[in-house]
Amino acid sequence: RKFNQGSYFGKIFDPIADRIFFISTIVTLAIRFSVDLYLFVPLLTREMIAMPGNIILLSKHKPLMPPVKFIGKLTTTLQCITLPLVLLGWKLAMFFVALTSIAGIVSGIHYVKTAIES
Repeated sequence: RKFNQGSYFGKIFDPIADRIFFISTIVTLAIRFSVDLYLFVPLLTREMIAMPGNIILLSKHKPLMPPVKFIGKLTTTLQCITLPLVLLGWKLAMFFVALTSIAGIVSGIHYVKTAIES
């Protein structure tokens, strides 16, 4: 990033690696800490919705990451806040689970819409 360099390989595999890492981390923590998986599903919402967007972009030979939007950054921030709250079992966690679900769905739909339009 410092030298503003990139590669086609990186454009394709960086987003895929990010999603695999995030999904595997959530599932591992859910299993390790014996937390009900339904609490983690909202954290995975955007990842599950965005996968079709990745496939569409890949089929069009385009980078797998549409331009960064506020909703995407908000969703990532909410995911990072919600995860520890759920693991700690705080009652406030359910509010953030709901908020993260909504942001994840909106972000995922925007992601797929951007992929279709590009």
